[in-house]
Amino acid sequence: MRIAEFLKPECVSEGISASNKRRVLHLLADLLVKGDPQLSVNAVLQGLIERENLGGTSLGKGIAIPHSRIKGASKVVGAFLKLDQGVDFSACDQVPVDIFFAFAVPEDTSEHLQVLAQLARVFRDPVFCKQLRSVKDGQALYQLITEK
Repeated sequence: MRIAEFLKPECVSEGISASNKRRVLHLLADLLVKGDPQLSVNAVLQGLIERENLGGTSLGKGIAIPHSRIKGASKVVGAFLKLDQGVDFSACDQVPVDIFFAFAVPEDTSEHLQVLAQLARVFRDPVFCKQLRSVKDGQALYQLITEK
C-alpha cells in the first residue's frame, strides 16, 4: 500500500507548536478525522493514547509513528504533523520528537503491521527526514511524503 493511498493533503500540517505529548496526540486525532469524517476525534484520541500506554511509538532521532486500531474505521487513514520544536514523546534516545506520522486502521484488520513496517522504513532514512525538516509548506510536505 502506497502512502498516497491513505494520506490526504488536508491531513498534513506543519509549523505547529505543542507543549506536550497529549496535545500532539489531540492534533493528530484531529488530522486523522479529516481523512475519515465518520471517525470520532474522541475515539481516535483514546485509541492513540491507549497505544502509547502500551509502549512508545517513537523511532528515535525526533520521529514517532503513533497508531491505533479504531472501532468503526472503514479504511486506513494517515496524518503527518511537523512541529516547530520537538516535544518529549518518551523516546528511547531521549531526543524531542518533531516529526509525526500517525495512522488509524479498522479494528478487525492486520494491515497495521504492513503500514507500520512501510512507514518505519521511510522515516528511518536520515536524508528524507532532513528534507522533511527543511520544507516549510504543507503542500510541499505532502508531495515529498507521497512521492517517497
